[in-house]
Amino acid sequence: MKSAIPVYKFMTPLPIRLNLSDTIHKAEFIMKDMGIRHLPVVSGEKVVGLISVTDIARVAEMDKKNIPCENLMTVPVVTIKENEFLDDVVPLFTDKKFHAIPVLDIEERLIGILSTIDVIRFMYDYIKNEKVWAREYQN
Repeated sequence: MKSAIPVYKFMTPLPIRLNLSDTIHKAEFIMKDMGIRHLPVVSGEKVVGLISVTDIARVAEMDKKNIPCENLMTVPVVTIKENEFLDDVVPLFTDKKFHAIPVLDIEERLIGILSTIDVIRFMYDYIKNEKVWAREYQN
């Protein structure tokens, strides 16, 4: 049975984004300041990449003020649509080992980001509110 829970219900809306010309230094500053681990990179309205703290750690000894995001971002970037269901998206985290996925609207514009933290938070709220663990196991 397929869940009818679309990702827009639990994504982080309106994520901070970087432009191709923004530097790794700027990305690192934003991540530290905002306590986030992933930033989408855009060219105009189109998502063209994703930068993570892991990407930045790989260039720890370099001059990050002179490295544009486009030189370090993960490409091609996998995106999902706002109306995709949790059942369809979880395998990207579990099988593909993704940690964050940009969320697009019907016109391909960035409207959110879905992270493992978002999914865990959603599941925790579901379990807490549905009292899943109060049910008896049926064999």
